[in-house]
Amino acid sequence: MRRITSAVAAIAIAIAFTVLQAWPGIHGAFADDRTQSVKLGGKTLEITTTDATRSQAKIDDKVVAENAFLEVETSFSDDNRGAAVLLTSDGGNGCPGNYLVVSVDGDGKVAVTDPFGTCSDTAEASNANDTLTVRFAPTGGRDGSSYRWSFDKGVEGPTPEAFHPKAGTSWANAGDLLGKYPWESMDNADVYAAFKTLLGDDFD
Repeated sequence: MRRITSAVAAIAIAIAFTVLQAWPGIHGAFADDRTQSVKLGGKTLEITTTDATRSQAKIDDKVVAENAFLEVETSFSDDNRGAAVLLTSDGGNGCPGNYLVVSVDGDGKVAVTDPFGTCSDTAEASNANDTLTVRFAPTGGRDGSSYRWSFDKGVEGPTPEAFHPKAGTSWANAGDLLGKYPWESMDNADVYAAFKTLLGDDFD
């Protein structure tokens, strides 16, 4: 038994030694993953992590946004101008995240919007024809919403988007909901209708 215990201890020490040797490389890789860089017209937006483990968004070494966490969700850029949607979070559970837009116009002027959103960090961000969209999809019986940003109009919204259960679903395939999250039951048309009928004004 002592020989087995000694062998296990020796293996544990060897593993620990190997991990400690590899740690600088692991830490460096993690740091690289937290660094993002995107072109916005003639400038570059860079997100880095400070020694205090906070995220900073910089353009020309000037901090344009800072929080516990920042991440580029989508962006566009041409020779003259560009813009990016950033997810911003203070790291708390009460409000997982909101969004902001950093832009550089044709004259090289940098602008940052106020944070906007629903305190959800699960929005879908997209770009079409230099218009950025941040969409919170309808889910769990609740309506969704979307925000749009453009150079001409800035941030617009929220524009509501009604929730609809999946077409063709009924009690016949309610068994498919087994093992799903409770709110996913709202995707079934018959289950959704039953909740609406039973709860009435208390549904929300």
